[in-house]
Amino acid sequence: MKKEMGNQIPEGKLRRLNLFIMSWENALSKVGACGMAGLFLLILASVISREIHMPILFGDEMGGYLMVLIVFLMGSETLRLGMFIRVDFVTNRLSDRRRKQVLFVSDFLTLLLMAVMTYYSWKMLIDSYQTGLHDQASLETPIYLTQISVVVGFTLVLVRLFIGAYNDLITLRKHPG
Repeated sequence: MKKEMGNQIPEGKLRRLNLFIMSWENALSKVGACGMAGLFLLILASVISREIHMPILFGDEMGGYLMVLIVFLMGSETLRLGMFIRVDFVTNRLSDRRRKQVLFVSDFLTLLLMAVMTYYSWKMLIDSYQTGLHDQASLETPIYLTQISVVVGFTLVLVRLFIGAYNDLITLRKHPG
């Protein structure tokens, strides 16, 4: 069952929050798409350069950074569109009310876990910035630069999960039976 998390938003502040988050998701999905194109070109250039015995020394390092960028910046958009894999063979056997309850509990527990992960990702970013950590690979990239996409992605997913859990709660209250 595909569950889009951005379509059932009530009026008021939460609706504005959803529209704000959607604008960020749209922009960051474009950045992620550019990252995918960049990764493709980097891999292509790497393969060609190895054939002519002039490898791109930073290719693997940059590829890793682009993968992190793609995964974390596009996570919230993927969640909103309901594109994550969901195993429904157990919940499909439940009554409609019980299925909604299970989904709410699942969304709430995921929200709590994501809140912890988001907190620690912000803490990690701040610590990396303050200590001035650099990657030991060829580009010597400051670690905090690579962690920004993780923090932004986690924060957007956290807000998206909050909106989804709120929607689940409203649905349970409107349709108790």
